[in-house]
Formats: sequence, structure tokens, C-alpha cells
Amino acid sequence: LALVNRELSLNIFEKGHSLKTKPMENDNTMISGDNMFRELSKCKNAELKEVDFNIRHHWPPSLVPPEKGKWIVIQPWEFGSLPKQWARKFESDVDEMWVPSSYVKNVYVNSGVSEDRVFVIPNGINPQKFNPEIKPYKLRSKKKFKFLFVGGTIYRKGIDILLDVYLKTFKSGDDVCLVIKDLGGDSFYNGRNMKEEILKLSNNKELAEIEYIDFLLDEKELAGLYTACNVLVHPYRGEGFGLPILEAMACGIPAIVTNGGAALDFCSEKTNLLVEANKIVLEEKRIGEFETVDFPWLFEPSKEDLKKKMIFALENLERIKTLGNDAAVYVKENWTWQHSYSKLENRLKELHKKPIRRSFAYAAIMESEELIEAGKLEEAKNVLSEILNRDENNIDALNNLAVVEISLNRIQTAADIITKVIGLDPQNEVALNNALFLKEKLEAIIN
Repeated sequence: LALVNRELSLNIFEKGHSLKTKPMENDNTMISGDNMFRELSKCKNAELKEVDFNIRHHWPPSLVPPEKGKWIVIQPWEFGSLPKQWARKFESDVDEMWVPSSYVKNVYVNSGVSEDRVFVIPNGINPQKFNPEIKPYKLRSKKKFKFLFVGGTIYRKGIDILLDVYLKTFKSGDDVCLVIKDLGGDSFYNGRNMKEEILKLSNNKELAEIEYIDFLLDEKELAGLYTACNVLVHPYRGEGFGLPILEAMACGIPAIVTNGGAALDFCSEKTNLLVEANKIVLEEKRIGEFETVDFPWLFEPSKEDLKKKMIFALENLERIKTLGNDAAVYVKENWTWQHSYSKLENRLKELHKKPIRRSFAYAAIMESEELIEAGKLEEAKNVLSEILNRDENNIDALNNLAVVEISLNRIQTAADIITKVIGLDPQNEVALNNALFLKEKLEAIIN
């Protein structure tokens, strides 16, 4: 998240916008090397005369609205259905939500967030730092062919699938090595990764070779790690984007990757090897502490197909090189941080024309819906009446009030409200559905 924030902030700053960056954790960053980073550091906790936009991208997300300016949330989510609390707050108060992939956008929309306020602002790469000409990182392994995994060694990223397939497919005498670059074991994935298990496997000389790296690499070393290997393997169950896949491609290294979800925005059979996967719906509407709108789900990559793709990569080195070369060209032409910023800038221009979303009306409407769901109809009516006292033509409030009146069997009052809404907006889908429901209810009463 910090990497994304840094790159987007750099582009905003370079274009001459007034910018304030606010660390959300203890900030021990040492600014060195790049002059632009030193300039960007001046924006930390800077004073702004006016605030047009608040862009938030951190974990966990804060649901407290900012004091000033339009509220933009960048928030990936990998599990198929949004946390219920997020969906309500995003829909009621947040001006726009920016997500890194079309997969995450679909998760938002399917969770009840208005599609016209969810926009894909993809992640990117710096082609000066990630390209096929980067000097390879010096690995301990002397094996000829090297598979690479970069990311947290956690369930969601499919590391258990990769280890199982790799160790059952290849033997100690094979000229292959699996290089694992673990991330976040001492911070955001602390206590959840497979470090201890992987270390035991890597020390077992009777198994196919594994080289495990869990210390920090700078960007130059990370790019060199990609160019030191032949193919990235990332059989994820859930991803919001999959930045290591894009970085590897930029360095001329194709990926063996799950055929589903976020990475398909930039991965295809023209540049990668795709692994068959099934959608697995979880049994409870919950991910950890978060209650979700619907049943969350993940992908389950096929171990048999992953095995085939890994063997193919090993036995078809020229084809792998061709895929990698094509991937590097494609990423450089379409997936840089400059491409990301151009989409961001367009959204700021459009959003600047609109009023701030969070207001009494939006918050009150969401409150009324919660009251209706809880069966507290008279309380919901009081909330809606207060909205309509301020804005008698608020269509969302009128539609909710119609639902209340129908539930209270006040048929004529409900009909009058629905008629008013249709008069204001003849194509309003909610009002038309309410009218149809009211008609069916009247027919049932007559019969």
C-alpha cells in the first residue's frame, strides 16, 4: 500500500498540485538517493490552505469521514463480497471508491455499492526500475531453471498449493530451484505465514531445491531477483491486483498464474501461462472479524494443471523467453504509473464538478434502511420525514417511505408516494418495483 501511495503521490506532486501526505503508522522512512523522494518528503504533514480531496489508502480503512473536501477511498478486497459495514459507509458517505482491478470493482458493485462511483485506478510499474536489462540478483542456487514466488507466504496467495505441486513434481536431482521471496512476515502477515515450514523443507536435501529469502530487498535488488529467474509462479486464491506479477512481466519474466480474478486485467495466454481454477464459496458470511454482505468466495487453482504448466515451462525455455519478451513490451506500453496517474487525474477533474456526497440526507437514508431492516418502521418514518422536510423531492427518501407505508398496510399513502416518485422520475427502477409489489399486495387482499 505504501508503494502505491508513494508512486501516485509522486505523480500528483510532479504535476504541481498542493499535496499533504499523512503517515498512518510510525514513520521511520529514511529518504535518500532519489531527489524526487526528498522533495516528496516535504509534503509530509504539510499545511494546505484548502482541501479539495482526501484520498485514503491504508489498512484497516478508517470509516470516519474527513473534516473537509471530497472523500476518496482506495481499498482492494480479495474475498468476493465486501464487509457489510464498509458497503454501507461507502455507499452513503464516500464520494468515490478507487480499486486496482475490474475484479474488485465487481465485488463492490455486487455488494451494493453504486457502480457509477467505483473506478479502476490500476497499479503500475516504473520501467526505469523494472525492465529486462536489470542485472540479475546473485542467488545461492546453481540450478539452471528457477521458479520464483514473490509475496506473503499465506493461504490466500496459494503458497501451499505451489509447494505441494513443486515437491511432488520435481526431485532433488532435477536442475530446478524454487526461489521464495517472502513478504510481510514481520509486519502485516506476522503469525500467518509459512516461514517455519518452508525453512524445514529448504533444509531437506532429499527434496527439490528451495531457496528462501525473507530479508528486505530494495527495488533494484527485487528487479534483479525477477531477472535472475525464469518464470514467476503465483497460483493465488484471491488477489486485489497482484503487483509482483506485473513487476515480473515488466522484467521479461512470464507468470504461471490463476486463470481468474484480478490479474486477468493484465495477464493473458499471449504473455503468461494460465492455471485452471474453480470458484469456492465459503460457508459463512464472514472473513475474520468482518461480516460480509454475501457469502465470500475464493478461487481454488487446479494442482494438476499447475503441474502441467510448470513442466511445460521447464521443457519449453524458448517459448517462455518469448512470452517474457512480449510481456515486457506490453507492460511498458500500458501499465506504468504514468498510465495509472492519467486515470486518477481524470477522476479528480470529474469529481471536482460534483457536490460532496456525505451529508445529512445520505447518512439519514442509510439509517432509515437499517431501521426498516430491523422492523422499526415508525422510527424509520420519522427519520425519512426529517429528510423530506428539508428536501420534499428526495427520491431515495420517498422510495424508502413507500416501503414503510406498504409494510404498515397504508396502501393509499404508499400509492400516493410511488405516484409522486414516478412523476419525478418515470424510469425509476425502485419506484416501479414498489408499484408492482403494491399491485400484487392489493390483488392478494381482494382475492
